[in-house]
Amino acid sequence: MFLYKNRLIFDGYPRNLNQATNLGNLLIKYNQKIDMVLKLSVSLETIKKRISERKTLEKRADDNENIAIKRYEMYEKNIKPVIEFYKQSNLLTVVNGEKPISEINDEISGIIEGLKG
Repeated sequence: MFLYKNRLIFDGYPRNLNQATNLGNLLIKYNQKIDMVLKLSVSLETIKKRISERKTLEKRADDNENIAIKRYEMYEKNIKPVIEFYKQSNLLTVVNGEKPISEINDEISGIIEGLKG
């Protein structure tokens, strides 16, 4: 296994404050750092709409409104302390997740490209 500095993206992690603290300790141990934390800001209504659209295309068993609502509520409850933690560290960048997915992708790609400089 090779370890490349500054070339790691975590998607959906950390999900709670304990995980964020543990990640921070591991990064210190291996002389790594977090350059940025991205948060997609999306309303429950948009999530429900996207899940409904995805359900017709992909027919996933877990794509239903009740599951989406429970996941959203659990995520919002658990993520608030993590978001505050990274906000206080000046690492948080919020991306408007209400825009079309192609625009969100372009914005995130631009942000990541900007980190390379």
